[in-house]
Amino acid sequence: MARPEKPVSSHDPALAAFATDLRRLRAEAGTPTYRELSAVAHYSSTVLSEAASGKSLPTLAVTLAFVRACSGDVDSWRARWLEIAEDSGEKPDEEAPYVGMTAFQPDDAGKFFGREELVEDIRARLRERSFLAVFGASGAGKSSVLRAGLAAAWIKEKKPVLVVTPGAHPPHPQAENDLLVVVDQFEELFTLCEDTAERDRFIQRILALPKVVIGVRADFYAHCAQYPALVEALKDAQVLIGPMTPGDLSRAITAPAVHAGFMVETALVSRLTAEAVGEPGVLPLLSHALLETWRRRRGNRMTLAGYEETGGLQHAIARTAEEAFLALNDAQQVIAQQVMLRLAAVGQGTDDTKRRARRQEFDDNPGTVVVLERFAQARLIMLDQDCVEVVHEVLMRSWPRFAEWLSADREGRRVHRQLTSATDEWESHGRDPGTLYRGIRLTVARDWANSHQDLLSAREKAFLHASNTAETMEYRRTRSRARRLKQLVALLVVLVLVAVGGVTTAVMNEQKAAEQHQLAIVRKAVNDANAMRTANPALARQIALAAYRLAPIPEARDALISITASPNATRVAGSAGPIRSVAFSPKGRLLATGSEDKNVVVWDADFATPRMIATLIGHEDVVNAVAFSADSRTLVSASRDNTVRLWNVSNPSNPQRLHVLTGHTGGVTSLAFTKDGRTLVTGSTDGTIRLWDLTNPASPQRIGLLSELGEITAVAVKPDADVLVSGGRDGMVRLWDIADARNPVPLTTLDRHIRASVLAVAFSPDGRTLATSGTDWVAQLWDVREVWKPTPVSVLTGQFLALSFSADSQTLAAAGSDSEVRLIDVTEPARQQPMTTVIGHSNDVWAVAFNPETQVVASGGADHTVRLQNLAEFTVLGQIDTVLAVTHRRKDRTVATAGVDGLVRLWRTQSVGRARLLATLKSSPGPVAFSADGDILAAGGRDGTVKLWDVADPTAPKELPSLGGRQSAVGKIAFSPDGKIVATGGEGMDRTVWLWDISARSKPVSIGFVFGTGGDIGPLTFSADARTLAVGSADNAKLWDVTNPGSPRGLVTTNQLNSILVFSPDSRVIAAAGRDSAVRLWDVSEPQRLHVIGTLAGHTAGISSITYSPDGRRLATASPDGSARVWDLSDPRSPRLEVTLTGHTAAIHEVMFTDDHALMTVSRDNLARRWEIDTDVAARRACRSSMQPMTVAEWQQYFPSLPFQQPCPDYSAK
Repeated sequence: MARPEKPVSSHDPALAAFATDLRRLRAEAGTPTYRELSAVAHYSSTVLSEAASGKSLPTLAVTLAFVRACSGDVDSWRARWLEIAEDSGEKPDEEAPYVGMTAFQPDDAGKFFGREELVEDIRARLRERSFLAVFGASGAGKSSVLRAGLAAAWIKEKKPVLVVTPGAHPPHPQAENDLLVVVDQFEELFTLCEDTAERDRFIQRILALPKVVIGVRADFYAHCAQYPALVEALKDAQVLIGPMTPGDLSRAITAPAVHAGFMVETALVSRLTAEAVGEPGVLPLLSHALLETWRRRRGNRMTLAGYEETGGLQHAIARTAEEAFLALNDAQQVIAQQVMLRLAAVGQGTDDTKRRARRQEFDDNPGTVVVLERFAQARLIMLDQDCVEVVHEVLMRSWPRFAEWLSADREGRRVHRQLTSATDEWESHGRDPGTLYRGIRLTVARDWANSHQDLLSAREKAFLHASNTAETMEYRRTRSRARRLKQLVALLVVLVLVAVGGVTTAVMNEQKAAEQHQLAIVRKAVNDANAMRTANPALARQIALAAYRLAPIPEARDALISITASPNATRVAGSAGPIRSVAFSPKGRLLATGSEDKNVVVWDADFATPRMIATLIGHEDVVNAVAFSADSRTLVSASRDNTVRLWNVSNPSNPQRLHVLTGHTGGVTSLAFTKDGRTLVTGSTDGTIRLWDLTNPASPQRIGLLSELGEITAVAVKPDADVLVSGGRDGMVRLWDIADARNPVPLTTLDRHIRASVLAVAFSPDGRTLATSGTDWVAQLWDVREVWKPTPVSVLTGQFLALSFSADSQTLAAAGSDSEVRLIDVTEPARQQPMTTVIGHSNDVWAVAFNPETQVVASGGADHTVRLQNLAEFTVLGQIDTVLAVTHRRKDRTVATAGVDGLVRLWRTQSVGRARLLATLKSSPGPVAFSADGDILAAGGRDGTVKLWDVADPTAPKELPSLGGRQSAVGKIAFSPDGKIVATGGEGMDRTVWLWDISARSKPVSIGFVFGTGGDIGPLTFSADARTLAVGSADNAKLWDVTNPGSPRGLVTTNQLNSILVFSPDSRVIAAAGRDSAVRLWDVSEPQRLHVIGTLAGHTAGISSITYSPDGRRLATASPDGSARVWDLSDPRSPRLEVTLTGHTAAIHEVMFTDDHALMTVSRDNLARRWEIDTDVAARRACRSSMQPMTVAEWQQYFPSLPFQQPCPDYSAK
C-alpha cells in the first residue's frame, strides 16, 4: 500500500495553490504513483514528488513534464508558472552584484574584481607606448578587462575613452591627443567585415591613433599576422590573458557580494574555485552561475545548496537558456531557432563566432517580438535599437540545444548567410533586378531553401521569389526566341536552296541548347553528390563519377576526387522501424540488430557487402537490446514486451528458438553477459535486475535478483572482473559484486547524473574505465580499477544515447541525439581528446557497437538505418587543435607535431586508421623540421636552443647535441637539401638567421649568420641546389648566396616576397603566398631581375602551406578555409587549377605530396587525409567501394531526361 502524501508545505499562498493543483491534476489522471508517473515524464519520482510538495517552485521543464504525464493543458500551466516565477523574483530595487554572461561595462567597475594586477599592467604599458593588443581565449574576460578595468580607470582619471567594435563596417575614430580608443572584439574585422580594402583602411586608421588598445580572440592571431603594419605594431606590444589564479577567483567570487551587503558561504567559494581554476573560457559561466546562485540566496547568504540548484558551472547557463526556450510555445520555439542561428557566424578554420544582426533581418511579427524580449530578459541576447547579438560566445558551446543547431548544417548556414547578405544588397540598391541570384548561386540557395523554409525571413523569401521569377522570365524569353527560330527555320526549309546555312545554324543552336541542358543537370547532380557524401557515400561516389563522365567540368572533377577520398561507409538496408540496438558477435562475423518493428535481424558483418542472413520473429513489442554469448552460439534479445528470448545461432542461416525468459513485469531495457558467457544480466523498468544461469541455454535458471531499484535503463558487466554496473531513471549508477551471482553485494553508488536519467553505461575491454551518460547532457569517465571507489576522471558534454569502447580500449564511440557518433581518444581517460565525428544518420542515434576484431563501428537510430563505418579509413592524429607546427618526411609519411605543451610527437601515418604515436620528445614550444632525407629532426623554441634528434628509426629517437647560445628565441628552422646546414631564424626582436654545420653530428658548429630585412623573421627556405637561402619577414625578403655558408653574400632584397616561400625543384622559381590569399610564382633565375610569371588565386582565408610535387609539374596549396588546391605548372606562366579538394571540417595545417599523383593533408579536425588526384584512380576507387550498382530509378532522380549509363558496369571486376 502506498504511503500517504505529506500535506503541502509552503509559506507562499501562490506556491501552495500551485502545488495543490498539481496534486489535483495527478488525481484526475487516476492517481498514478510517482514511480509510474516518472516512466512517462522521464524525471525521477523524487523530483516529481518535490514538484508537488510546495517547498519551492519546480523548474519549468519539470512542471511541463509533470503536466504532460497527467494529460494536462500545457499552455495554461506554462502561463501560470511564468506568472508565479515573475511574482517570486527579486525586488526591483535590489540590484544584483553580478552581471551574468554579459561583459562588464565601465559602469560595472564596482562589481569587477580579481583582475586588478592585470589592469594595472596594461595601464603601465600604455604609458610607454601608443598601441597595445590584448589576446585571450573566448571567455577569458578580455572585454571585461578592457571595459570595466581599463576604460573605467581611464574615466576615473577624467580622461576621454571611446570603446568600439569593428562590426561589418568598421567605425572611423578620430585622432585626439588625450583620447584612448578601445577596439573590443577585434576579430569581427575578419568574421563580419567582408571588404578587404575596408579592413586595410581600418587597420591603418587605428595604428595612426595616439593611444589605442585592441582586444583579440587568441585563435585569430594568425589573421593579424597577415597584415605587415599590424605585425610591426605587435612587437613587444602584446598582453596575453590567461586563467585566473585561485586567489583572483576567490576575490572575483566574494568581493562583489560583500560590497553589496551579502555573504558567501566558504563551502561555495571552495567549490567554485576548485571547478573554475585553470579552466579556459570559464569566466562567463562563473559569472552566470554566481548570478543564478544569488537569485537563489537564503536571506543575505549565498549558499552551496543554492549553487547546486542552478546545475553548476557547466549547466547553469544551459539550464537558463533551456528554461527560457521551453517557456515558449511550439511556434515561438521554431522562431527561436531562426533567431539564434542568425546570431552566429560560421567559422572557417576557427570556432564559430557571434554575429551582430540588424533588427531588419527579423520578421516584424508578434512571435519574433516575444522571442527577442524573452531571451533578452533571460540575458541570452542583447538588444539595441538597430542590432541583436548573443551576450557571449560561450552560450554557443554551453547550451547543448544551440550547439546542436550550429553543428547540424554548417554548409547550409554558410549558404544562408550569403543569402542574407545578398538580400541586404538587393534592398540597399532599391531591389535592382541586377543584384538578384542567377545560375549556380540561385540553384544552391534554392535547393537549401526548399528544405529550410522555416529559417527564412520574409525579406529573404521575397529575394528568392524575385530571383526565381527573373530566372523564369529569362527562360521564357529564351524559349520564345528558340520557338521563333524554329518557325523561321521551317520557313527557310521551303527555300532550302537559298537557305542551307540557316538550317545549319538552327541545328547548331539545338545542339548547343542540349549541351547546356545536360550541363545544368550535371551541375545539379554534383551538388547532390556533395550533399550526400556523408549520408550515402557509395551513391555519392557513383553520382560524382557519372557526372564527370557526362561533363568533365572542374566542379565535377573536384567532387569525384574529394568524395572518393572521404572515408567510406556502408548503409545497411533500412528496417521497418527505428533501430534500438546493435551488437557484434565476439569474433566480429555477425551483426545483430533490434528495432521498433519487433524483429531481430542477423547480418553477415562483412563491411564491403553486409548481407541479411535471418530475421528472428517472436517479440510482441520494441526490441530494446541484443547480445551474443562468448562463444557466439547464443543470441539474446530483450523487449518492451517484458520478455527475453534466447536463440541458437550456431548456424546463422537457420537460427533456432531456445527459450523465453519471463518474470519481469516491465519492459526489459538492457542485457549483459559475464565474460565466460555463463551468466546473463537483464534490467527492466519494473525496478529489478535479474541474473540467469545460461550454462545450458536451452534450460536457463534464474539465480539472482536485485529489486526496488527504480527503472533500470542500462546494465554492463566488467570484462576483467565479476562486477555489474547499472543505471537508472533516478540518475543513480550502482556497482555490484556478482562473484556469487546468487547473492550480489553492493559496492558503491555514483550520483553524477542525480538530476537526470542514466542513458547508457559501458566498461572498456581492459576493465580500467567506466563511461556513463545521462539526460543531463553529460558523459562521465570513471577510473574503476578500484571498483569500490570509482574516481571521476573527465567529462564529455552532449546527450549521448549509447556508448561503446573499441577492442583496444583506446577509443570511445558516443552516439548522440544530434545524429552524430563522436569518436573520443581515451588512451589517457583523464586527458581524453576528440578524434573525429562520424555523420550520416538523419536523426537520433540510439545504438552503437565496435566490431571486436576490426575497426568497424556500427550505429543505428531513428532513421531506420544501420551504418557501418570503417575507422581504418580515418587517419586520426592526436591533439592537432593544440599544435603550433607540423612537418613531415616524404619517405614514410612520418609526421612531427610541436604542441603548446612543449612536446614534439612523432606519428606514423603510412597505414590508415588511428595514426600510431611513435615517440614523444621534450622541447619547448616552437617550429619543427625534418632534414631532406628525413633522418634528422630539429625543434626550436623560446629558450633559444634548437634540439636535434636522429630519427632514422622514429620509434627510437636518439638525441644529438643541440644548437644554441646564439639567439634569444627560435621561430623558424630550415635544412639545406644535403642535410649538412641548418638555418635558424630568431623570433621577436632577434632578427638574425644563424647557419650551422651539422655534418659532424656529434659536434655542430655555427659557421655564419645573416640579418633579416625588417620585421620578424619569416619563412626560411633553401633552393634545391643548396646555393641560395631565402629569408622572409613581415615586410620583405632577401635572397642570399650561401655557396660558402661561412660567408653568405646578399643577392637581392625585395618587398614582394613574404609569408610562405618555397623553391621549385629546379631552384628557378619561388612560390610565395601573399596576404591576399593568392600564391605568386617568381622567376628567381636572375635574382636582380625578379618578376612574377604566374598567379594562383582562389582560396578565401589565406594560405597555410605550399608544396611542389617531386617532379615540379604540380603545386599544392592549403588554406585555413579547409580546402587544398592542386595546380598544373606544366607551363608556370599559365598555371591551371587542376582540382579543389574539400572534406576537412577545419583549417588545414600542412599539405604534402607523397608522390607525383597523391597528396596528404593534416588538419585541425585531427585527421590526416590521403588524396589521389588522378581521375582514373578515383573512378576505380568509386566503383570498388560502391557495394551496389546505381539503379535506373536513382539515375532518373539525379540525371532526369538523360539516357541511363551505369557508372560502374563491371561489378564482377571489383
